[in-house]
Amino acid sequence: MSNAQIEIENMPTYCGKSKDLPRRAIYSALRDIWLTQTGLTNKDLSALLDTTPQSCSTMATGSDRRLPPWWIILRLCYLTSRELKVSPNGVEIIRVPNTFEISEV
Repeated sequence: MSNAQIEIENMPTYCGKSKDLPRRAIYSALRDIWLTQTGLTNKDLSALLDTTPQSCSTMATGSDRRLPPWWIILRLCYLTSRELKVSPNGVEIIRVPNTFEISEV
């Protein structure tokens, strides 16, 4: 086995050629955060995501094997004031701190 092959085998999870980031898990977590934060329904969320309530649910469960598109994940990040921190080991969902613009008076 070559040094390159050994190096590749020892790389973190998401450095693999056939590895994809866990979009379903990210979407599901962000969806749960939104539902908890707002107290609204899956139907309300589907209107904001420009999709159907059924599609909102199946993207979380994976029952139809479709993965949520990145634009929906990013819209949920916006709606929940979250960011994604991506590293070779995985993805973290991070709350965006409130920022205030300070101007001179």
